[in-house]
Amino acid sequence: MDAFHKEGLLGGLYDAGDAFLCIHASMGGVSAEEWAEMLLHTYTGWAERRNFSTSVIYKDKGDEAGIKSATIALRGSYAYGLARGETGVHRLVRLSLSSGESRREIAFALVKVLPLVDDVPELEIKSEDIRTETLQIDGQTAVQMTYREGTPEQVVVVSQIEGSVPQSEATAHRLLRGRLLTRELRGQREAAAKLRGEAYQVDADTQIRTYQLHPETLVRDHRTDYTTSDVNDVLDGALDLFMEAYLRWNVGRDTA
Repeated sequence: MDAFHKEGLLGGLYDAGDAFLCIHASMGGVSAEEWAEMLLHTYTGWAERRNFSTSVIYKDKGDEAGIKSATIALRGSYAYGLARGETGVHRLVRLSLSSGESRREIAFALVKVLPLVDDVPELEIKSEDIRTETLQIDGQTAVQMTYREGTPEQVVVVSQIEGSVPQSEATAHRLLRGRLLTRELRGQREAAAKLRGEAYQVDADTQIRTYQLHPETLVRDHRTDYTTSDVNDVLDGALDLFMEAYLRWNVGRDTA
């Protein structure tokens, strides 16, 4: 970690803090929901290797298998700074598990990493802009917050802390704050890119990595071109080299 500091790789305003990591199944039907669950295992495995604590904030099971979405909290030194480069679309290529034929199936999942912060003075979040309601998910009470419902700025977050509606509500506030802060930081990066005369891609819309299990085994990051053939180790949480490659590639692009 000290080397990262000396090289200016972890100098972002929120890099030293904790993070929320959100996973959403995308294109691919049941396979995408299975892939989203595999990624949840990957990130919790990575956190364990770094001795970070993790807690599940929300998990929506798939109808047949896997998960539709999940949010976890990552707590540890520089959790956000290390993980924030994971934001984007992750693509899985593997042999079909549901077909007797030897054919490939492709699934996509979206990962978003948000800063976990208790206070952001520059963000004005008015209570009258938030609608709070409780939901029942898998027999447990969850809190859903909708910010500026029905407008282009609408944001919806869900938190489900077992046995505690007040804790769920407090965590939903932090999630909302992280979502809005991320949107503000993205706007700042876009403005800076325009000043440099560069095009800016929204991270969450960008396919950043492919995990290929068939016909060969390979994980490739499309931004840095870092690759490894040890797919199983990566899926069990060996992400540090991908994260380091991203931090080096990202120097000069943004510090948010």
